[in-house]
Amino acid sequence: MKATLLGSTLALSLISAQIAAAQSVTVINSFSDPTLTQGAEMTFMQIEAPTETPLELAMYTITVSENQITFELVDNSAASDLVFPEGRQDIWYISVEGATSYSLSDDSDANFNPSETAVDAGSTLQFDGAFRDGLLLEYPLDDAGIRVALGGGTDLNEIGTSWVIDFE
Repeated sequence: MKATLLGSTLALSLISAQIAAAQSVTVINSFSDPTLTQGAEMTFMQIEAPTETPLELAMYTITVSENQITFELVDNSAASDLVFPEGRQDIWYISVEGATSYSLSDDSDANFNPSETAVDAGSTLQFDGAFRDGLLLEYPLDDAGIRVALGGGTDLNEIGTSWVIDFE
């Protein structure tokens, strides 16, 4: 935030109001595959961040707007297969501070094969293992969330495509 035209007291008040109103988003990614993980759900990434700035991850840019979260495919070089075989799941847990309901949006591109499940506030996510040291195998969520599993047939060939979550 640039405050060149504002008095210092006013600028400080605006910054304080923005911080007080800021929401955070929790994004947890896990992976399951009959061959690569023997069917176990392995945690891959866990992040909590303010919603104002897009999250730049290896394959996606995640942008939170007023009532949507968009996962835009920006890089597919980390994919072991550009089209997921049957049985593979790239699993995403998403929770926005203060949100109470979530759903997959009609704004999602058709090349993702998602399924959704609600996650209740106060739930603890449990994983069978982790791809990297330091990742939690039990992750508590204070707020409600959604579990989105991108399943067999998901096609990661088209950079710029996206899947979208609506929330309230």
